[in-house]
Formats: sequence, structure tokens, C-alpha cells
Amino acid sequence: MTRFSGACRAVQTMAALTLVASPGTAAAQNVTLDFTGLSGASVSPTYGTVPGLLDVAGRTVTSFGNASPACGGGGGERLESWPAYGGLIEIAYTCSNGTVGEFLFQPAAGYRVFLNSLQLASLVSLRDYTVNVYDAAWTPLVAQTGTVDVVPLTITPNVSSTTGLYLQWGTDWNVGIDNISLTLQQIPAVMPEPGLVALPATGLVAAASAARRRRQRGG
Repeated sequence: MTRFSGACRAVQTMAALTLVASPGTAAAQNVTLDFTGLSGASVSPTYGTVPGLLDVAGRTVTSFGNASPACGGGGGERLESWPAYGGLIEIAYTCSNGTVGEFLFQPAAGYRVFLNSLQLASLVSLRDYTVNVYDAAWTPLVAQTGTVDVVPLTITPNVSSTTGLYLQWGTDWNVGIDNISLTLQQIPAVMPEPGLVALPATGLVAAASAARRRRQRGG
């Protein structure tokens, strides 16, 4: 299940997704990938997609950066889920040890996607992890390494893009990911200032007056 929230928490399904905003602000929508209900099943490659607003593509790749699908490709690169890793309930992990999990988040035209936070935890004992975030052109935005145990670790990239963000983590499949928090922000339409609108109108009036004077002199 993918959780959604906005100004109210009444909306809980993609079919009933509603954008909300306070007066004078652009509409925003929070999306959380929490993998609820998968319980050991493969994670759909489009898990987390919000039709018309956000495209999500998840898979396992061979290494960090712009890499090839792992586990033979052909669908074998799907991420997997597990009921619990340490203190995290319902997590996603890679299809093979030594590989990299990847999500691509692409907002619809007119929207910006923010990657707010995510959580990691290990299945057992202390494990090494790396989390990298790139923009749609594979420009590095965040690079973090460290160790994590069964107590969930929260990472806050706090990056955004209008074209897309890649989130990658690895390379130990005993480290699972959960609670990926995103915000979709509608980009406000650019409205010309009143003074800028008035200037062309003033010019048209002046041109019309000059034309009338020329006709009067000619008569």
C-alpha cells in the first residue's frame, strides 16, 4: 500500500487521491512508500505510482549510478519485500546480495517532487550501507555511507526536482528500506505583475491616439 496525505488524512487510496492547498499556496500531496501488505512478495516495478501525478520505477541494478539491471534482468531485477527487518515492518530489499536497490521518481509536468526522508534497518547485526540520490541526468545530489543495525535509521535527503530523482541504496541485501517520504508540489503559474500588463495597454492607447491625430491633420 502507498499512503497519501495532505491537509487532511481522509484520502487513503490512489483512486480517491485529492490535492489540497491552503489559500494562496500551490497544491501539495504527500506520498509514502511503506510496502504494507506485500509480506514477502515481489515489489511491482511501478509500486508507488500516482496516476497523472507521479511515475515510480523500482528495480535492482548491478552498481551505483546509471547501471544495468541485476539478477539477469527480464523481470528478475524486481525488488523483494519482507515482513520485517529489525524494527521496520514491511520493507523492500534487493534481488541479490552485493547489488543496489533503485527507485526513480518522475513528477508530472507542472509538479516538483521532493524526497524528504527514508528509513533503513538491518535484518540482523550491524551492516554497512550507502545511500545515493541523483537527478534525472545522473548528477549526484546526496551521498551517504555508514552502518545500521536493527534499530531503524532515518535519512533525510531533502532534495527536489521537476524532472526526476533517482534513489539508490546498497549493497548488502540484509539492509532493507522503508517509509520513503515524498512530497509533490504543484508549480504555481507565473502571473505577470499588474504594472507589466498595464504597459502594453498604455502603448496601444498611445498608438491609437497618434493615428487619430495623423488622420485629422491629413483631413
